[in-house]
Amino acid sequence: MMKSVVRSCSRLGLVLVVLGLTACGTFKASCAKPDDYASAKELPPLTVPSGLDAPDTRAALKIPELVDPERPRAAGDDCIDHPPAFAESKQPVPQA
Repeated sequence: MMKSVVRSCSRLGLVLVVLGLTACGTFKASCAKPDDYASAKELPPLTVPSGLDAPDTRAALKIPELVDPERPRAAGDDCIDHPPAFAESKQPVPQA
């Protein structure tokens, strides 16, 4: 009797752990929803009070303007959260 209760609890625990570990992969992110950065506005340059030196901004990050339109996504395309595979499978080198 006691062994069956322990075995049932062990199986239930194992099922819960497996479900807990796989549940995050079942929801697919949508590329259509805007993120926080999409509504970001450009700020004016820093105003330095008189008597202080302005910081050196020559090495500041410059973000170029977007000139290309956004590529339309097909229904099955993945989001940027799921990047494409960069490595291709290597073909065996024929031996001479």
